[in-house]
Amino acid sequence: MVGATGIEDRLQEEVPETIYDLKRAGIKIWVLTGDKKETAINSGHSAGILKLDSQMIDICDTADPRDMSTIIAEIADTPFDEEKDVSLIVDGKSI
Repeated sequence: MVGATGIEDRLQEEVPETIYDLKRAGIKIWVLTGDKKETAINSGHSAGILKLDSQMIDICDTADPRDMSTIIAEIADTPFDEEKDVSLIVDGKSI
């Protein structure tokens, strides 16, 4: 026997529109979730927090021995394309 199943967590009504309005107003959006990285990224896309062309900085499962604040400070000093959103993806293990 072969089988498959899937579950879709649906967003509440008007979440993408609300996120868009907040971002347009210059408000920075932070999301903290207990989801797996892939689920969190997919939810971010669905909610309009992440765009397909977002510059994503993934520091999950890092073996970098430096302190996380040092890594984030270096990222903050990095020049990014100002036309694109920048998203930082980090997991609890890396912090």
